[in-house]
Amino acid sequence: MKIAINGAGGRIGRTLVAALRSKHDMTLLDKDEGCNLAGLNSFDAVIHLAVDFTDAQESIEMLAVALKTADTPRFIYASSVTVDPHSGVDEADKTYVQAKKDGEAMVYHWLAGKDGSRAIALRFGHFHPGSVPPHEHEAVRLTENGLVYWVERALSDEPQVSRLTVWTATGNGG
Repeated sequence: MKIAINGAGGRIGRTLVAALRSKHDMTLLDKDEGCNLAGLNSFDAVIHLAVDFTDAQESIEMLAVALKTADTPRFIYASSVTVDPHSGVDEADKTYVQAKKDGEAMVYHWLAGKDGSRAIALRFGHFHPGSVPPHEHEAVRLTENGLVYWVERALSDEPQVSRLTVWTATGNGG
């Protein structure tokens, strides 16, 4: 499968690249290269992980560029479990949570004009390999195996829907 990964140099991106490298033909983009997919060959999937933790507006702008230039039947958006008010995790940075909510809405609207395409928002839990999460985040911890499981599931042909599908991606997966 031919995949573009925006945010490939981040913590989640590096983990995914290492796990998926032997299985897929990947084009890796990071903040320095931007999220512009125009002019690149078409992809079977785009995984958008790019985020600017210090500037929520910058994160939204990176997503907008990716959506505008993505020529793909499958778009995977890295959201956050904190978007769900019932997750039990209260993120102190409300701007970050709002940016993730806005991102999910943007992906939903992008999908409305794309017949035959599908999009999945993976609401990732606490992912910091090797660290101990704060007590309130333990229930939504995402392991490296869990991360790979959820992304591979999103890349599979399993979700046969033409609307935005949202999955809470926590634990070890499967």
